[in-house]
Amino acid sequence: MRTKYGTSTAVIVVAVTLFGMLLRSSHGQDAPVSAPGAMSESATRGKAVFQEKCAICHNAESEEKKIGPGLKGFTKRGTFASDGSKVTDESLQKFIQTGKGMMPAFSDTTLPPAKRDDVIAYVKSL
Repeated sequence: MRTKYGTSTAVIVVAVTLFGMLLRSSHGQDAPVSAPGAMSESATRGKAVFQEKCAICHNAESEEKKIGPGLKGFTKRGTFASDGSKVTDESLQKFIQTGKGMMPAFSDTTLPPAKRDDVIAYVKSL
């Protein structure tokens, strides 16, 4: 049985494929890509802090309230339920630092700013 395409066609296909791979590689497109939903290093550290300091009062996996609100999708909603103010990194940093209502304050000595930044990165990933 004879194929429709000859050896020269196969050589051209292989050459074009290799050239395409080489071209993609030279543009950095073959660099490792994070898996969908993969967290940054900061968010990974923040998850550990969240589990230690925050999970007792807040759900990370749902919007369901524990003592405080569930935080899944919290930053995407865009406002605090308590007062309707805008959710930003700065407002989250201040809210965590000073507390409000039943939310205790996590001052610089209790939770340093870098760790608060990590928790914020984690909450933003939810």
